[in-house]
Amino acid sequence: MKPYREQNYYELLEILPDASPLEIRRAYKIIFELYEDESIVSYSFFSKEERQEILSLLEKAYLALIDLESRAQYDRRLIELGLMDKGMQYSNKMKEPIPIYDFKKIHFDMFEPAR
Repeated sequence: MKPYREQNYYELLEILPDASPLEIRRAYKIIFELYEDESIVSYSFFSKEERQEILSLLEKAYLALIDLESRAQYDRRLIELGLMDKGMQYSNKMKEPIPIYDFKKIHFDMFEPAR
């Protein structure tokens, strides 16, 4: 694993480049809680200054990725540097809903009145 200073925003938030805004928010919330001052998890691994630096980087990552325009610019920069493949970035496509139940006409035949 690369040191946090060398990680890109996606690596800092531990998400994929095609992550949705909802996934970004969730990841930011979870990882922010790991490094905040009250967190016992990171207390023994990082000094207060290092935790503050990490929190600052996380906030920059979140703000850059949650805004679609700044995210597109960031992605272009990663692609130009060869750190990300062109087809990996978020495309903001609406996904088709997935039906919970697969009801077909066959299932309703049993409810027809007997003749």
